[in-house]
Amino acid sequence: MLLPTQNTTLRRQLEQWFDDHSIHPMIAHEFEDSAVLKVFGQEGHGLFITPSAIEEDVCQQYADEEPAADCNSGIEESTGRLSKR
Repeated sequence: MLLPTQNTTLRRQLEQWFDDHSIHPMIAHEFEDSAVLKVFGQEGHGLFITPSAIEEDVCQQYADEEPAADCNSGIEESTGRLSKR
């Protein structure tokens, strides 16, 4: 899994969600720069999660890729997706 560094709000929220669901992801890389994180994801180095605020842009950018989850319904807790809802 590709994750932002621990000093970010998104990372803290993800870690809390993982803990709440007893999930222990294998972290491949940590990034301070979200653009670099997305490049690594695009190159197939791991799964990455983005904030819902940029979901539409990310889905459009990777429209030809096979996503781990549906990019059409907003971020929600389901297979491959996380939610704060």
